[in-house]
Amino acid sequence: MPIVGHQIFRLWASGSVIAPMTLIFDPPANIVAQASLHSTAGPGVHKVGIMNFRVRPIGDAPEVETSFGDWTKWPSTVAAQRITRVQFGVASGTEQELEGIANIFWWS
Repeated sequence: MPIVGHQIFRLWASGSVIAPMTLIFDPPANIVAQASLHSTAGPGVHKVGIMNFRVRPIGDAPEVETSFGDWTKWPSTVAAQRITRVQFGVASGTEQELEGIANIFWWS
């Protein structure tokens, strides 16, 4: 499964917040989505990860969503065929500022 494309996005949050960033793919794509923490300032717990993603099965079936729930359970990487949407998340505390990176790798 060779990588045929790559795109990078900046994730950012400040203060006590959960900040989502949603990417939509039409037509559906074979994707590896990956989130990582780049830098942080301030004390406390923080996280970047993948909140949820959707895939469209072949045919007329409805989209299927996989949601990871609470921010403590967000994975850093997901891979699936026929992805239509990926939602990244950044969770920061009261006196924090953090920056993350979201990578999308297309594969064939």
